[in-house]
Amino acid sequence: MLGSQVLDVAIGICFVYLFLSLICTVLNEWAAAIFAMRANNLEDGIRNLLAGTKVTLANPRNQLAGGEQQLHDALYEHPLIQRLSKRTWLDRLRGLLRMPGGRGGPSYLTSRTFALALFDTLAAIQNPHPPAATNVPAIPPGTGAEASPAGGDSPVPAGTVTLTGAQVFQTVEGIERAIGKLPDGDVKEALTALIRDAHGDARKARQSIEDWYNDAMDRVSGLYKRKTQMIVAGLAVGIAVAINADSIAIINSLSHNSAMRDLAVNLAEREVSQATEAKAAGSVQPSADPNAAATGEKNSSAATVPGATPTHQLLDRLKQVEGQLAPLNLPVGWNKANWKDFEDAEWGVKFNKLFGFLLTAVALSMGAPFWFDLLNKFIVVRSTVKPREKSREEKSKDG
Repeated sequence: MLGSQVLDVAIGICFVYLFLSLICTVLNEWAAAIFAMRANNLEDGIRNLLAGTKVTLANPRNQLAGGEQQLHDALYEHPLIQRLSKRTWLDRLRGLLRMPGGRGGPSYLTSRTFALALFDTLAAIQNPHPPAATNVPAIPPGTGAEASPAGGDSPVPAGTVTLTGAQVFQTVEGIERAIGKLPDGDVKEALTALIRDAHGDARKARQSIEDWYNDAMDRVSGLYKRKTQMIVAGLAVGIAVAINADSIAIINSLSHNSAMRDLAVNLAEREVSQATEAKAAGSVQPSADPNAAATGEKNSSAATVPGATPTHQLLDRLKQVEGQLAPLNLPVGWNKANWKDFEDAEWGVKFNKLFGFLLTAVALSMGAPFWFDLLNKFIVVRSTVKPREKSREEKSKDG
């Protein structure tokens, strides 16, 4: 019986940690949305990747910008990226307050979209020393590229050929010519080395540039994940203290109150069963990972993951779990009586209380998926232990 009681206490505390971890997840999602953390993280990664490169576009898309601008700014003005952006009232508010994220840029960008937008931007760079028409490499038929006429509305000098990013992508010569218009610097050297390694294979050259972007986004993903972990850790400490979630007090209550323990086990089993059914049906299970947005996908920006759990779904699951925990009457929450007891307590008692808060904060920092998986394992073990104990009791009664 002692073993099953310990197991029931473990299930109860895991269920409590799961609920509190969901609170951390919701608050973290709110912070990410308010401060545009994913979009800013992606933009910072691209800015660092293309840092120190200034260009002048022959046909600037943003007529107010004009003149010389940073390559990453010109890239973000490209229609392929602009169409992925959705500037909301929150983005406009951040812009008015001069906060990061006022641009309202995308939080997800595939490597192919990046490469196409990059080379379309490079193709539009104004070349201070345009080659003569006779020196322009032959353009494959059917590409749609046409020589820009002298004069007219186009500021491109006569004798040059205007190519789109897709057309530049078709030949190594086109890629090399686009890169050649960049000013000398790290970006030009990196791209030149990637093209040189392709040995004249245009497909390999394109893939090398996409891999270059993906490698950079892997580093950005790691940085974002560390930032998220720090935020979740701070939220965990705040939640533990704000709602008086003392792990030691909760474990003591579960250990000495069989009714509370049995109810916690029943609620945990119901929660796991509902989550398993929801997962089988294709819905999002309640163990949404606050770091899931930083893990990324292969061949895509690691700054965010498409289809991450929406906040309203997390809130719905949080309300359901909160309703299930209410009947437990756990020793959480502050009132005048327990606050007075804490103030008047000896230092040893206060230290135990603070240590209980620390245990709770560390547990919540591990994330809801950890506690959901552990809770599921404990319930599986309990389903095998309980029948054995019951059969032993029946044998002892018969004897």
